[in-house]
Amino acid sequence: MSASVRQVIDANTAVTHYYTYDPWGDALEEANDIFYNPYRFAGYYRDIAADSYYCFNRWYYPGVGRFTARDPVPGKFIDPMSLHAYLYCQNDSINYIDPSGEIGFLIGGSLSFSGGEAANFATNAMRTTRNLFGGILGRAISVAVGLMARNSYTMQAANILGNYTGGSIGAGTAFGYGNGKLFGGSVYWAAVGATKGMSLSATADYAISNANCLQDFAGTFVEAGGSKSLSGPLGPFLTGTIGGSISKSLNSDIWLATVTFGGTVGSPGYEGHVFVGEAWVAEW
Repeated sequence: MSASVRQVIDANTAVTHYYTYDPWGDALEEANDIFYNPYRFAGYYRDIAADSYYCFNRWYYPGVGRFTARDPVPGKFIDPMSLHAYLYCQNDSINYIDPSGEIGFLIGGSLSFSGGEAANFATNAMRTTRNLFGGILGRAISVAVGLMARNSYTMQAANILGNYTGGSIGAGTAFGYGNGKLFGGSVYWAAVGATKGMSLSATADYAISNANCLQDFAGTFVEAGGSKSLSGPLGPFLTGTIGGSISKSLNSDIWLATVTFGGTVGSPGYEGHVFVGEAWVAEW
């Protein structure tokens, strides 16, 4: 949100028009206004006929200091004034602005995996190590694997972890507009949780969010989503995939809606997951 328009000048920097407002944006004085300037209080678009300002997401009527529609961003119980769905700037328009129209984007990439794929990787690594070194190390590995195999509880736990757990790591670039200015930076994340389906995938991620600044992308989050393999392969080992997810910050009201495109190694089909993760940001 920009500052209020107070003056209009001509090519010679002479003041041709000026405006004065009360704390709520109601016009107190408009001098020499011989042409229509639609941008007034807080840089909002003014509709003269309705005597209201368009604040990106909804209309604001300065005569009573209220919006004409509910706030699309829910309030917080630790901040009672924010729970009022129509109030402008929590009844303190001198010290606060209303961050209407906030929007953020995230473009990045992720590497996701299932526990089963990790178990297969570990098994193959042990076999390779045994074949390369043999002797005492090879026998020790064989004995360890044999002991695990004899323990039914261990095998059941390994089977559950292998089939129903997974994780994801990724990085990307975030940018957007909020609090009257553009923002941009880098975002990094890691998550683990329950998953079922395709094993190992690499994707390009495109997300839209209600983030108001770069720091809104940081913190703990929960994510639910899924993906589906496509009929056409990307190469001799990769099968194309398309998917999506919804992420919600556990620290604030920030959310992200993400679409993913990429490829998977392993059995084609469907994938679904619920992850809990942590994200970090770095300003440019």
